[in-house]
Amino acid sequence: MAGGKHAHYVPCIRCGQKAERIQEGTENDTYECTVCGHEFIIHWEEPPEEPQWPVKETTDENKRSESTDHEHQSHNEHCNPKHE
Repeated sequence: MAGGKHAHYVPCIRCGQKAERIQEGTENDTYECTVCGHEFIIHWEEPPEEPQWPVKETTDENKRSESTDHEHQSHNEHCNPKHE
């Protein structure tokens, strides 16, 4: 019951193409990509409320927000470098 009915297919974490659930557990599901063959596990805290495949297009507003967040993160990394 890990991902439930909306998590039978998800985007592959390696190539972004369609991955199919090959094993459903109580908290973790195992997936195999239908394109590159990569196998991976997803831990589901709760089953998703919407289908995970196909991936929904992000709106222009979301794209702007993601771009701003990325620029802010890059700026912070540049201005506050990690010291080792």
